Formats: sequence, C-alpha cells, structure tokens
Amino acid sequence: MIREKTIRVARESNLGAIYLVKHAPGSLARTSPLAPAMVYLDSLSPSGARSQRVNLTRAANYLSGLSPIEFKTKGVGLDYDWRGLRARHLEYLLPLLKHDDYSPSVIKSTLAALRGVARWAWLLEQMELSDYERLRDVRSPVQGREERRRPARALAATEIIRLFESCEREATPLAIRDACMMVLLYSGGLRLAEATSVTVAAYSRRAHTLTVSGKGDRQRNVYLDDGGARRAIHAWLRMRGMRAGALLCPVNKAQEMLQRQLSARGLFRALERRALKAGVAHFTPHDLRRSFGTHLRDKGVDIDLVRQLLGHVEIRTTQIYLLTSEKQKRQASLKITVPFRTGGRSKRRRRGRRRWRRS
Repeated sequence: MIREKTIRVARESNLGAIYLVKHAPGSLARTSPLAPAMVYLDSLSPSGARSQRVNLTRAANYLSGLSPIEFKTKGVGLDYDWRGLRARHLEYLLPLLKHDDYSPSVIKSTLAALRGVARWAWLLEQMELSDYERLRDVRSPVQGREERRRPARALAATEIIRLFESCEREATPLAIRDACMMVLLYSGGLRLAEATSVTVAAYSRRAHTLTVSGKGDRQRNVYLDDGGARRAIHAWLRMRGMRAGALLCPVNKAQEMLQRQLSARGLFRALERRALKAGVAHFTPHDLRRSFGTHLRDKGVDIDLVRQLLGHVEIRTTQIYLLTSEKQKRQASLKITVPFRTGGRSKRRRRGRRRWRRS
C-alpha cells in the first residue's frame, strides 16, 4: 500500500514538472519560489486567474506582516516564497481576513487559491506530502452560505420592456450596443464571460444562432429567432461592421467604437447606466440570465430543456437557479382547498335574521 502511494506521488510530481515545462510563462525554473503560484494561476481560466491573483497578492501581503494601509506602498505582490506555505499560515490568515471584514466569498476563494498553490508546490516537489495534507485540511472560519448584500432577482417583464425602450429612444451606437448586449444576456441566457468573449464569427445570420463556448469548454447553440432579438443584433452589426473580433466592443463618449473586447467591468457599468436611464432597480448581468431561465419556466417550458439552454450540467443547478415570485406562490397555494363550509356564525343568529327578513 505504501509502495503504491509512493509511486502515485512520484507520477503526479513528474506530471507537475511536465506541466511546468509546457505551460508555465517564460523560463520559470522548477525550483523557483514563485513556481507554485504561477503554475496554479496559469492552470485557471483568464477570469479565474485574475480574481485568484488578487487573492494571492492580498494573502502574500498579510503573511509578510503588512497592514492593509501598507499594501500599495510596500506590498510584495506575488513575490513570496510559496514553498514555505504551511497550515499554520492559513490558521493565522483566514481569521485575520474575517476580522478585517472581508466577505465570506473572498475568504473562501482565498482558501481555495492557497490550497491550489500548495498542491502545485507538492507536485513540483517543493513541499512534503504531510505538510500539504495538513494544509489541505484547514477549514474556513466562515461556515454556511454567504448572505447576499443584494439578493438575486429575476426582472419583471415590464422592467425588460423599459430597458429596451430606453435603447430605442436614444438610437445611438452606445444604446444599440446596449440593446445587443441585453439580448445576449436575456434572450440568449449567456454568462458574463460568455457575452464578453463571443465573436462575430460565432453568429450565423442565416440560422439566427450563436455558438457559445461555456464552462469546461462545452459548446452550445443559442437560438435567437425572436424578431426583436434579431433586429437588435443586426442593427448593432450594421454599426459595428462584420470585421473579425469580439461582438461587443466599447463605445466612447463621442459614440466612436473602439477596436477591442468589452471588459466585464465595462459591461457592468453599461447595465448600471441603462438601469438608471430606464428607471429600473439595480440588477446584475447574472440577473438577466436568471430572468431568462425563470421566464421560460413560468411559460411552461420543461425544466430539463431550460437546463440545456442555460448550459448547466446538473439539473439541480437549474432548480436552485430559478426564482419563484410571491404571485406564483400565492397562485400555487390556491390550488389547495379546505372542505370547511360553516361561516362561523351561530344558528340562533341566522334564524333571527331570517325572521326579520320575512316580517
């Protein structure tokens, strides 16, 4: 048993070395103290790497003994000896993040990042297996699900109408771009990363379909057969042109289109601006995707078909994802009837009322 485990560890360590040679940026040495963090970040998706780089940088600054005020002036960034990361460092860091009022999601993602770095340090033979196992067993000080500051919601049909009407009233390149953007998020049910990375070549004008590469590089077809959705996309393509590149691009104050991909932050700001102009309460890009699934369910579409359109693997994810309104709850409760006929008044009183009416 011990021999088999030793062979498995040796094979995985060799795998780590091969991954480092093939995928690590630059000529990073296997024994470099930065190697575990850099290889871990390189193994993530671009959006995941950006967020986890921030978490690792913050963790390195804390572990170096700096206060949050000193991060900008004396911050060490990723320049930290990750080979010496141990369980006691996590037991010191995680309660400190909680004390400094970092959200539960930040604390949990930081823990996941440090576990990932430790795993690569072990695979690169920079950490003993016993140290890695102790570090892996450290638990988050935050238990349970995070309480949302802004609860997730599905937009009402009237809110969707007001958003698109505000785009039609302006009819500027920025407004037409916003209409196309909301078509992708609401009518197509795309995720934020999918909407910003989809290209012009992925859209078929003849079939009115969009080929999207989602999580895990799983591809799916998004059908945009609705007349309003087609008109919004075609209006934007007439302004943007059919040149190669991302479908959504930034538009500056002079209504000039910039030749680059719209960033996630730019999409967030565009929706905030559009909600303010349309008089709609705050919502996120994911709320539009959630509205897509919820409205389909409300119109009687089978939940398994909704799962496929959303690109979910498990139907449980779709069930958690969809929201139920108070009106639907009230209508559902009316389907239960109670066989109780008496109104609660005494017989003597009712008889007296009958005599009075007869007289």
